[in-house]
Formats: sequence, structure tokens, C-alpha cells
Amino acid sequence: MSSESHPLIPNGALQCLLGSESIGAEDVEQDHEEEVESLLASLQDLGVHCRQEPGTTANSATDDVDEDDNSVKKQKLDLNMAKKHLKKASEQVVVANTLQEYQRYWEQFVVFCAEMGFVGEADELETCDHGIPEDVPTWMAVWIMNKADELDIYTGKPKGLTVSRVKYATAQKMRAAISHKFGRDFGFGDQPWTQNPATGKFTGNPSLSVTVSQYMISLQRRKPSS
Repeated sequence: MSSESHPLIPNGALQCLLGSESIGAEDVEQDHEEEVESLLASLQDLGVHCRQEPGTTANSATDDVDEDDNSVKKQKLDLNMAKKHLKKASEQVVVANTLQEYQRYWEQFVVFCAEMGFVGEADELETCDHGIPEDVPTWMAVWIMNKADELDIYTGKPKGLTVSRVKYATAQKMRAAISHKFGRDFGFGDQPWTQNPATGKFTGNPSLSVTVSQYMISLQRRKPSS
């Protein structure tokens, strides 16, 4: 990675990404496995509102059960059904909140890319009809770096005390949002980030690229307590 091959990437960010290239293949592979597991779990959780709870019948009481027993059973049944409905409603709230959070991070990402000059307009990243830009993984890393890293993307030096930065857990959510966008909305799932040797175009989920994995590992090691 060099300034010649990435002329729009600030020098401080380039130096940081160059430093993260020392992360070994074994660590990258483990990161990939963890990210894939997280992505698949997320996709499954986000589909929970489409699943129906098993039906429960209320006519299991026999004719020889007295009215008091029937009343007690009905109360228990009503309580169980209420709990199920509450749980289902809560799951839907979690799903909605997660999707909103992912969408908010995605919008921040595309705006950042436009502001940095990576793309002409933010909506250029809203479709993959003409292929995925080769540098999306690098843009992801710089975006997260700008928000979470202790180092400034322009100078490569520590940020001032008054400059806010998010915790590593938030950086993981930012990555997850992009992973979800390409995995679910664009349909790449957990497909690795690869280049087609015939066309030269890149495909797959950029969140599973070596560049993003190396940077996230580097960030975690430098922010162990966040």
C-alpha cells in the first residue's frame, strides 16, 4: 500500500494501515471466522420477526376437570401467551433498532466517502450494478480509524485530548453495519472479498477483506480497554 496507489488516502491513515500489514495470516483467518460467525448470527437474528411462534391450543382440558381447574389452567395459558407476545414484540423492537443503527452507520460511511473524495456522490455506493470499487475495504478502515483510532488520519500522530473517539465496541458495530449492507442488502452474505482474475473486478463482502481484518486487529491491540 502506497500513496501512489491510494492518492486520496491521507498520509496518517496510510502509515497506520501499512503498520497493520504486519498482522499475520493466522490472526486474519481467526478474525474472518469471528466476523463470519457474527454476520450469520446477525442475519439470523434479524429474521426472527418472520418466524411464527408454535401454536398453543386451549382445549386440552378433559370433561372431568372441574371449573376451578379449568380457570387456573386458562389463567396460566393466558399468562404464557402474554409472555410469548411480549417476547416477540421485544424481539421486533431489537430488530428494528439494530436495522436503524446499521442504516445510520451506513449513511455516515457513504457521506464520509463523498466528503473524502473517494466517490463523486454518496449514492454511488448504493448499488453494486457496476461492480464494487477496489478500495472499499481501505475506505472502511479509514472511516473507522477517523472515529475510533487514537491516531489522526492526516498526521498519524495522537489526537488531541479534546477530540472525541468511540470505543472499540462501537468500531465493531461500524464494521458490522457495512458487513450487513453487503451481506444482506447486496446479497454477498459471507462471501470472501476476492478479485476475479478474468475481469479484474472485486466481489464479495469487503468487511471480510484482509485490509479490514488487519486494521481491526491492530486497533483492538492498541485499544485493549475500550
